[in-house]
Amino acid sequence: MTTTSDARREACAVAARQAGTTPDVAAAGMFGSQLMPRITSGQWYRNAAGQWVQR
Repeated sequence: MTTTSDARREACAVAARQAGTTPDVAAAGMFGSQLMPRITSGQWYRNAAGQWVQR
């Protein structure tokens, strides 16, 4: 059974291979382009350093 985090990790790995970069860089790009726009003002999320921050 594939979990959401496994699927996300695999998607980042595929994107990294296609872009010729690391999975961490690909994940940061996905976060900035796909997830950050969905986070509304006042919501909390975890940044790259693992800290909880409020938008």
